[in-house]
Amino acid sequence: MRDLKMAAALAAVCLAVTTPLAAQQTDWSVQYTEPGNISLAVSAVDHDHAYIAGGKDGVGPRIGRTSDGGQTWNWSITDVMSMALLWLDLEMVDANTGFAAGVGVFASGAGKSTDGGNTWTPIVPTSAFNFVNAWECVFALDEDLVWFGGLSASFIGEQSGVARSVNGGLTFEFADTSAEGSWPHDLHFIDAQTGWLASGEFPDSDTGQGQYYGVIQRTDDGGKTWAKQFDVDGYYFTSIHFTDAWNGGAVAQGDNVSRIYHSTDG
Repeated sequence: MRDLKMAAALAAVCLAVTTPLAAQQTDWSVQYTEPGNISLAVSAVDHDHAYIAGGKDGVGPRIGRTSDGGQTWNWSITDVMSMALLWLDLEMVDANTGFAAGVGVFASGAGKSTDGGNTWTPIVPTSAFNFVNAWECVFALDEDLVWFGGLSASFIGEQSGVARSVNGGLTFEFADTSAEGSWPHDLHFIDAQTGWLASGEFPDSDTGQGQYYGVIQRTDDGGKTWAKQFDVDGYYFTSIHFTDAWNGGAVAQGDNVSRIYHSTDG
């Protein structure tokens, strides 16, 4: 089951990356540290207001908020049973409304806030009967139009793909993308219709079975359907971003090697 791979993905996040240019990076400084706190996503809406999503001590979803550019942070511990064990991604539309994506066991794995991240309520991108919901990415254009990417598993099987809501998470329409053989890792839309999905597979950390494989898919109907644009062996895609309908970049990870891809034709 792919939810076993989630542990490997989270372990990879904890790896420290160093470069020969480290000594030249003089424009960055540590603003805040807290033992046991895992930070996996950040979203900023302006110069002062930013938000961090992750977990406390490995299990325990937490979202931090700052209103002074990161000098001080306030943290909220969301309800584990009704939403998630750990938050993996965060998308704030403005200083009030935001969406969080994560891993839920007998829980939705998704949440929404309308009070600047102070409190969160569960939303359900797929059936509440699914016992594992692992949403690795979320993207919102506004307070109504939002997409979640990941997988949902029940006792009779699992499905991976993208769930789309046009009413702020009240209801969702799910598009299964598992036919491409890859698990969604990141989403990016430039408007209500055009978007890209970065997906991939990697070897199971316990058995060593499987292979690295990456896929980029595109939608032109708001996420109702997805078509494969590009794939690669030896790597899986972890992030994607487009500045317009033509220009974009994607990041891929392989076995101890990473790549940055660039597109100028959409």
